[in-house]
Amino acid sequence: QSADADSAGYPAALIDARSRSGDKPGEKDGVPIQYVHVPKAAGTTIQGYLRKAGDARGFDVRTNNDGPDACEPRKFEKGGIYMGHHPIGWGATDFAESSALYIASFREPISHMISVYDYRATHRAPISHMISLYDYRATNHGDDVFGNNEVFGNTGEKISEVEAKLAAEGVPETRYLDRLILEGSYGFTTVAGPFMLPCSCRLDRDLTKDGLAVALHNILRLDVVAITEEFDDFWQQLDYHIPKFADVQQGDSARNRVHRDKQVLSAEALAKLEARYSALLAVERRVYGLAERVSRARTDYARRCTNTTAGDQCARLLAIRLEPEDFDLLNATFDELREANCIVPPAAGTPWPTLVQS
Repeated sequence: QSADADSAGYPAALIDARSRSGDKPGEKDGVPIQYVHVPKAAGTTIQGYLRKAGDARGFDVRTNNDGPDACEPRKFEKGGIYMGHHPIGWGATDFAESSALYIASFREPISHMISVYDYRATHRAPISHMISLYDYRATNHGDDVFGNNEVFGNTGEKISEVEAKLAAEGVPETRYLDRLILEGSYGFTTVAGPFMLPCSCRLDRDLTKDGLAVALHNILRLDVVAITEEFDDFWQQLDYHIPKFADVQQGDSARNRVHRDKQVLSAEALAKLEARYSALLAVERRVYGLAERVSRARTDYARRCTNTTAGDQCARLLAIRLEPEDFDLLNATFDELREANCIVPPAAGTPWPTLVQS
């Protein structure tokens, strides 16, 4: 057993962290790869890389962006790369034959909320009521999102007119999201959790009920867990499971891209957001917290064990620290959720996670 540095004295999940390289992911006759693209969590970078690597090797690269609740029966094929805004499992109803290598990325919930807001504000009208000019210009699209750099979004308003109007209203340029939160006129929804609920699961998908337990179980199943704020860890894990796959890259900018929020909330707006969305944030933070611990432990393990014979340091099982409430939930729901086909099973020849008190 190889202990996560944070696991001492806490309940833990023991997972098999050995390299999947023997299953030949990234090869035409190997197990399929699914990247679960949680929106606004470094997914465009990861998908671009996987597509380029897959195309270079002649793989079948498939994308589906129907969302976490779009469940049509689908089946993995050997050697394929599957990615997009689609839940873990790709719509499969039977996981027995796939043993897929699963990848997903996560982001700190407040940062995630702001990023989703900024994306929607930049790409969907009316922009002038949602995002500041500063943030609009700071996007990757620059001033020319809709092909006319004199017009603010698709509202038909010229930038100079918008600036004058907002200055007259006394609205600070970087405080549009603040205003919407304080007025209660913008609604946030869950972002990461629903993508961890496979289509095969017929229980309640509400993250405040069965869905949270399902999401936590399936985070433990992920082979590669990327955290946006610690993005270099993704490459370490990927190289461990798919040696030399990273030889095909989008370049250093893709590997080292730093994601920064376009807006920083005022203390007043942040407090109101925390109060108004307390239940949502509590759920998303449990999802993110476990994902972060799994990512950290898997990265450390991969760093020790890539291309080495590290003996005890590369023992078969890796201990992932669990918060007591998560341990209780996982322990109480495992049998039911496994029977209901809600937990993606481990790869062939790999044991199910084991929960231990400390």
